[in-house]
Amino acid sequence: MTQPLKLPFYAKLACILVSLISFAYMFCIAKDIITPVLLAFLFAVLLLPIFTFLNTKFKFPRHLAAIVCVLIFLSFIVGILVFISYQVTNMANDFDTIKKNANSFIIEIHKFIRENFQVSIGEQKKYLDTVTKDSVKNGNATLGSAIISISDVVLDSTIIVIYTFLFLIYKEHFKLFLAKLINKENHAVLKDILSQIKVSINNYIVSLLSK
Repeated sequence: MTQPLKLPFYAKLACILVSLISFAYMFCIAKDIITPVLLAFLFAVLLLPIFTFLNTKFKFPRHLAAIVCVLIFLSFIVGILVFISYQVTNMANDFDTIKKNANSFIIEIHKFIRENFQVSIGEQKKYLDTVTKDSVKNGNATLGSAIISISDVVLDSTIIVIYTFLFLIYKEHFKLFLAKLINKENHAVLKDILSQIKVSINNYIVSLLSK
């Protein structure tokens, strides 16, 4: 029976550092792909108790339970967006008051600059007009970038929803894959680690939402 290879401490440390650097480099290169997958994994873990409850208590098929969980998740996101839009609407109703206060604030700034930096209000307005014209010239590029960003967000959101659905359906396959990588005597440890990871992720996400 062959003895396991024992490396000195400096060799182990070098291997660990090389591995960390390699993982960080791979993540930087493939972040556009890895980030949606990680987010989908987090959401799937968060929705896992609901999925298990529907699948075991109500005897929902796995696909139907996953669809219901995803719909609940989407409803929660839509609810947040509706709440934000409601707050924005309230701000829009007070737009006249906000505009009046903003104009008063701008006038005070003009006076402050004139008194402390000896720049007349006319010169200040002339400079602002120049900056505004330059901003308008660059508006097309900014608009194009904004459209691309919005399309990226929509695409990433769609991918996250799909991956969340797949993680919920095939979670047992992932467990089986990990179990095949580890010896049978360590399966209890693997199960305990997976349970701790699930609890930690749930606590982390719940703490973020409660802040």
